Amino acid sequence: MANPLPTKRLKGTAGNVGLPGAPILYFDLLYNTSTGALSGHACIVSASPPPFGHIVISNVTGKVLTSIFGGTISHVVTLQGTYQQPLPAGPIIIEQSFAAYFLLGSNFDGRGSFEFGGTLVKDVPVTCTSSHATTQPESSLTVQVSIPIVNGMGSTTLGPYPTLDEVISGTFTITAPSGGTWDITATDENGAQVFHIQNAVQGTTYPFGPYQSGLSTTVTIKAQWSMPSNTTLTATVTLNF
Repeated sequence: MANPLPTKRLKGTAGNVGLPGAPILYFDLLYNTSTGALSGHACIVSASPPPFGHIVISNVTGKVLTSIFGGTISHVVTLQGTYQQPLPAGPIIIEQSFAAYFLLGSNFDGRGSFEFGGTLVKDVPVTCTSSHATTQPESSLTVQVSIPIVNGMGSTTLGPYPTLDEVISGTFTITAPSGGTWDITATDENGAQVFHIQNAVQGTTYPFGPYQSGLSTTVTIKAQWSMPSNTTLTATVTLNF
């Protein structure tokens, strides 16, 4: 029986993560260690107004060139792809180009630059997880939710988040108010249910999942209180993907 292709998964970010408004590139790639070929998808999140602040690139390809000098391993990574961008003036869509260049160490962390639609982001940190293609390196995101409740009902929308086709699980915990029970429903941008929790009370952590996400995910949370009054529902949502 032939040996399977030596494929790894490279998942990570490029950009000044934590700097408000900074463009961040999220990527999820399959890496053939024999040929150096890369393929996968990516998205870029920035502070630009919609729809320019969340760009999905579903056709990323590239190459890894590995060298050893003085006993030190380094990887040069090049990426390219295209995406569709609507024009502000009307219902016209144009194709924009994406490219990236990373210089990484043996652990696939380093520095790099990327360009999209005429915007160049230079010399930013690149953080990457390398794993076998059959494994799923897990990321976690914690979101604090605040929902105004009027006459016992309210809703809010979260995201979009660069979920990159991951299967998501997580938890939902009400932090306030202390009285009554809640019916909580979360759906994505296509109307698919992310979770539904009945008779939820403050202080109890409710697990949910699995949910199959897309390249990016926007979640709408609707809440109905057992008391037909006005309040603010606060909760903590943890997403693992």
